[in-house]
Amino acid sequence: MFIVCKFMKNIVFILICLFLGSCATQTVNFEEPKQVLQKPTYYKKDTFLLGMGPSTDINASKICNGSNNIYKVDAEQTTSDLVIAWATFGIYTPRSIAIYCK
Repeated sequence: MFIVCKFMKNIVFILICLFLGSCATQTVNFEEPKQVLQKPTYYKKDTFLLGMGPSTDINASKICNGSNNIYKVDAEQTTSDLVIAWATFGIYTPRSIAIYCK
């Protein structure tokens, strides 16, 4: 009986952690598209110490050949990013970046 109760507490704790550590997405739209957009360019932004440590910078204007050619930037913390962050106890916390050019 004691083993089952302890097991259930662990399951409840893991489920609470999963719900509290949910995915997050931030989107910046620069303007409405007037033409069909290209496929996005995907990057991983590496951060350390739960995002408080040094991180890599991604230059969207360089990728889109000028800041006038940027349509949208999505920064997302996907499920795989969260699993990696949990596995490293927050030491390494990646984010997925998608850059849409005109």
